[in-house]
Amino acid sequence: GRLAFASAPPAANMAAAGAMAHVKQGARALRQLGGLLAELPRAGGAVLAEAARSAPSGALAPHEKAAYLAGQPARVAFFTSLYIASLQLAPPSPGLRTRVAEEVSRKGVRFPTSGELYDSIGSLFARDLRRLERAEYAPPEDLLGPDVLRLARLTSDYLRDLPAIQQRRERGAWREVEAEVEAEQQQAGSKGGASGAVGGAAAGLPKYFTQNFHFQTGGWLSDKSAELYDHQVEVLFTGTADAQRRVAAAGPAGDALRRLAPGAAAEGRSLKLLDVACGTGRFLAHLRASFPEVEMHGLDMSPNYVRKARRTLGDASRGVRVDEGDAAAMTSHADESVDVATCVYLFHELPADVRAATAGELARVVRPGGAVVLADSIQFGDNDGALDALVRFFPEAYHEPYYLQYAKTDLVELFARHGLQHVDTTHAFLTKGMVFVKPVQAEERPI
Repeated sequence: GRLAFASAPPAANMAAAGAMAHVKQGARALRQLGGLLAELPRAGGAVLAEAARSAPSGALAPHEKAAYLAGQPARVAFFTSLYIASLQLAPPSPGLRTRVAEEVSRKGVRFPTSGELYDSIGSLFARDLRRLERAEYAPPEDLLGPDVLRLARLTSDYLRDLPAIQQRRERGAWREVEAEVEAEQQQAGSKGGASGAVGGAAAGLPKYFTQNFHFQTGGWLSDKSAELYDHQVEVLFTGTADAQRRVAAAGPAGDALRRLAPGAAAEGRSLKLLDVACGTGRFLAHLRASFPEVEMHGLDMSPNYVRKARRTLGDASRGVRVDEGDAAAMTSHADESVDVATCVYLFHELPADVRAATAGELARVVRPGGAVVLADSIQFGDNDGALDALVRFFPEAYHEPYYLQYAKTDLVELFARHGLQHVDTTHAFLTKGMVFVKPVQAEERPI
């Protein structure tokens, strides 16, 4: 075999070597996937234990509860498989994990094992199930099973896009969108109007926004990006993104709305919620299903994502308004005009000055007594630093230029500067939910 290989034409040698590399890569991926899936029962065990403890409440029918208990581990298995495939088709920089491991080891930190991660996932699902059993928010829309054809199409599109993402990563090409926006602005200027896919809105976009975050195609400014985003996030979080949003954001938002409901009723008005950086509208749609009596608003800076959000909401869009706008300058919302403002996975995407301005705007638009619910990535030191290695690894692997600075930011102090009091924190696997309340001044309190 070696003699035949050595005497083959150079092109054949290269093809054979490439084939062997792919075979070895595939075998390595299968071994890695097998090791991860072998640990998956740890997550399922935590959920089953919670199910055994929770008393039947009527909030979930028996078949719905059974679907949850079977479906969440299956969801993790599916998206974990895609995550492993992604590592093979679009791997982070060679040696990055080793370098980060050596760096954090000097601080007594290591990468968590797959078993430890699955323990955290199990805890997440247990808390999610507890809130579902108490009817504190609506069940996931795909509780009884996903739309298989749509899932297959998104998976196919996702996998086809990975080579382009990897090419950007290898070239360090995270300014493609910026160049496209500048070209369209010049073209629009020469013609005296807007043009192109991102023309018009592009003229007013801050420069930090017009880059290829995560090396993704189109950055935040393409319909393709908006279509794939939720699927990409689920792959990154191995099927737990929706549950993390529910536990870290929908749950605390619901708690705040229930607390504020009597006061709003006494004033003869409905409650109002604003979801800042609403993206594709997936989280806003879940809020709408959970709290249909609440007036809902969404805001996002990307025209493409705003269009996607409106499509996502569909019939639920009645009573929901989604606008284009900058979280750091929410001119469409008056002072003290909303009861609850939610903001999910935005702050780690922002430069420090924009993050501070956004915190100020959230504080401005919330009524006295109202709440800001911030759900974003865990930071350094959360969970006793058990996940600090992942916090260090993530921004370099996926082009998150402002993430490390975010991970060191004192969010309690940041919001305190704008008059908000921190009242609660919820950890939901890789997401942290924080609740800040705007104090009621003495003269505003009822006598």
